[in-house]
Amino acid sequence: MDASEVKRLLAALPFRIDLRADGGHQAGPTVILLHGAPRLNTLYWTEDRADSFCSKMADAAGAKSGDVVCFGHTHKP
Repeated sequence: MDASEVKRLLAALPFRIDLRADGGHQAGPTVILLHGAPRLNTLYWTEDRADSFCSKMADAAGAKSGDVVCFGHTHKP
C-alpha cells in the first residue's frame, strides 16, 4: 500500500466515535474516542495541561458529567 492509499484510508476514518451502553439504547455515560483534541487535531492535550484546559476540551467534546473522553495523538501511554 503506497502513501496516497494510506492517506485516503486514514481520511475516511471518523473524527470521533461515541460508545454508549447497549449501543445507545440505555441512558448513562458515554465514552468519547478522539485521536486528538475535540476541535483541532493539531492541538496536543498532554498530562501537564491545567484542569481548566481539560474542562474546556471536555466541554468542546460535548461531554456531560460521568462521560469519559479518550484521546491519543501524543503517542504517550
